[in-house]
Amino acid sequence: ENISPNDLKSLVALPEEVFFRGYLYDTFEEAGREPVLPVALLFALGHFVIAPSPFRLLTFFPALLLGWGRKRSGNVYIPTALHFLYNLFPSLIGGSP
Repeated sequence: ENISPNDLKSLVALPEEVFFRGYLYDTFEEAGREPVLPVALLFALGHFVIAPSPFRLLTFFPALLLGWGRKRSGNVYIPTALHFLYNLFPSLIGGSP
């Protein structure tokens, strides 16, 4: 079975989570700031800049969940797994992410 382009889109979860819930999260935390909200805002803004649409700003809400997962787990594994599944879900039901 071949891997579709939509399936490949789900793989972007790893570098996004390493950058947003890894590097940026740690940077805010090391500066003494609560990281979940600003990182979620930057995540949504990044998605908006790549594909300008008000719909893309809605990524702010799952980004809050991913930030909470990072905060609770203390690592990027949980948010990466959630992000991967979130991106994969549409291709599993026949849609596109």
